Amino acid sequence: MRNTKRLLLIFLLAIGQISLTFSAETTTSDSPCFLQAPLNFKATHTGPNFVFLTWTPTAPGETYRIRLYRATDNQLYSTVDVQGSIGFKLLFMPSNKIHYAVIRGV
Repeated sequence: MRNTKRLLLIFLLAIGQISLTFSAETTTSDSPCFLQAPLNFKATHTGPNFVFLTWTPTAPGETYRIRLYRATDNQLYSTVDVQGSIGFKLLFMPSNKIHYAVIRGV
């Protein structure tokens, strides 16, 4: 079993407003990933149906996987791999729903 750091971002999308709560946790996983989660994972810009997430990479050129889940039933809504970047804009998010995003190195 390997420990993988995951950072969670929970947010509520309302008409023009997003309430943000951040937490970090260490979980045990069978994933072959040995990379650390990035630092300072946060939402920097928000809108009625989008959120712009930023982070500080732990190494240059790292690839990170962002997964967006619906909080009410933990259903996966979206997955994207981002390489060599420090941010990503998630678009077309459903309004008035609570979601959380998980980022990890791949």
